Amino acid sequence: MLGKLIKHDMRYLSRTILPLVVAIIGIGVLAGALMGLSIHSFTDIVGTTANPASTPLAIIGMTISMLIAAFGIGGAAVAVMVIIVGRFYTNLFTDEAYLSFTLPVTGTDHLVSKGISGYIWALIAAVAEIIALLLFMGIMLLIVDIPAEFAGAISGAELPQEFGSIISSTLPILIIYCLIAPMSGLMFMYTCIAAGHRISNKHPILVAVALYIGIMTVIQSITGVASMLVTVAQAYDVVIDIDDGLVLSASATLINIEMLIALLINVILLVAGFLVTRHLLTKKLNVV
Repeated sequence: MLGKLIKHDMRYLSRTILPLVVAIIGIGVLAGALMGLSIHSFTDIVGTTANPASTPLAIIGMTISMLIAAFGIGGAAVAVMVIIVGRFYTNLFTDEAYLSFTLPVTGTDHLVSKGISGYIWALIAAVAEIIALLLFMGIMLLIVDIPAEFAGAISGAELPQEFGSIISSTLPILIIYCLIAPMSGLMFMYTCIAAGHRISNKHPILVAVALYIGIMTVIQSITGVASMLVTVAQAYDVVIDIDDGLVLSASATLINIEMLIALLINVILLVAGFLVTRHLLTKKLNVV
């Protein structure tokens, strides 16, 4: 029955999120084309000479393209999360919940279904954002037509030997973080919704938003202090023995430690959020 529930939630979310995913990619193409055309009309890059007649329009075009990319892609991404969380709320805490809880499934099943379906669609939206940004850059560079001299200078640039080891040590942590962070963030929002409904039946969303902001403020403060302490410790080591390789190594260590701290916090949020939300759905649910 859980499989059918997940399939139903996936299908329900696809009705609104799938068009947004397509829109995100389309916005990347549109913004990239507009930015490329604007830059191309503004300067020839090599001589940095602009056509005075086209300068105002080019500047306006670049500004509009950046706004389209920022607010279009970013706004669509926010809309995806609102839709996912909204599905959780309406399906389990409004009049629709009476029907949902007549199904032969438990509150845990509902939570797992909403978590898996929401996580999958959040990942799909994230991939669409990455594709949109790559298309934005690629189309812009194609239209601008970067001179061979400039492209050759970039391709011929040499990176420090330590750079490869830094990437190899940081990339696995980054990948794990990128996979866990969306789920923990989603589960945390589910927890705030469930707790908000438990605390106040009249204003559950308002209470949920207040809980989210308050708890996240505390978490960010703790993370900031920990990051500052790690940064001070690494800076002290670099000052004692200044060396290019040491600076890169210290920077990589700092990034890795901060990412591990963030990863740990996300794992705690995921586990604690799941347990608290499951408890509220199975033991403390009061549908009004």
